[in-house]
Amino acid sequence: MGYVLILVAVIVVFLLLRAGASSHREAVRRALRADEPVPIEEFPDGAIATIAGRIRYGQQTLRSPLSDRRCTYYYAHVKKNRTDAGGASLAAEEDARPFFVEDATGWALVALDSDVNVTGMVEVVKDRHKHQGLFGDAEETIVRFLKRHDQPAAGVLFNKLLHFEEGVLAEGEAVRVRGLGRWETDPTGDRPGRGYRAQGRQLVLRAPGDGQLYISDDPELLEP
Repeated sequence: MGYVLILVAVIVVFLLLRAGASSHREAVRRALRADEPVPIEEFPDGAIATIAGRIRYGQQTLRSPLSDRRCTYYYAHVKKNRTDAGGASLAAEEDARPFFVEDATGWALVALDSDVNVTGMVEVVKDRHKHQGLFGDAEETIVRFLKRHDQPAAGVLFNKLLHFEEGVLAEGEAVRVRGLGRWETDPTGDRPGRGYRAQGRQLVLRAPGDGQLYISDDPELLEP
């Protein structure tokens, strides 16, 4: 009877994890497909809408923890035993910095400041994967990542089959962003653009007071 209860508990956890990942993805999908992207130059002040373009770095960038890539956002995750959503999570981490989106009409600042909680905002392509098998030698970056999250790296790697995944937002990537846009004074005054709004002003996208900022570079997520 005890084994049956354990099995049921494992199945329930697996289904909850899958449902959570799916619901997050669908929330981002619905938000970014709610309407067609607006050209940056034509974005109405104070509106909630979507823009699409290429990522350009701001003044600060990050290094992703597992692949050491320069980026403006990263998500890194280590799971054990299974490579799907049913694998027990050992450590997960995400971080972001403000970045720009450039389209044919101008630039917009996506205000991901250090005090912004990005959880649930970003759906990024997980384009780095690695399996760590029994008795396998771990890369130093992976060991540091696990230790940073208070995981006994040596013991875990000795006993477990692990799966590592990571995704980033990097310079030049195509991206969609949906949020509350405001035209604000450009402190630099040198952002490329066209039209009267480009003269000393820039569009800044933030999370609305009662909602979220949504961001994705996932082509499948953005398909009709």
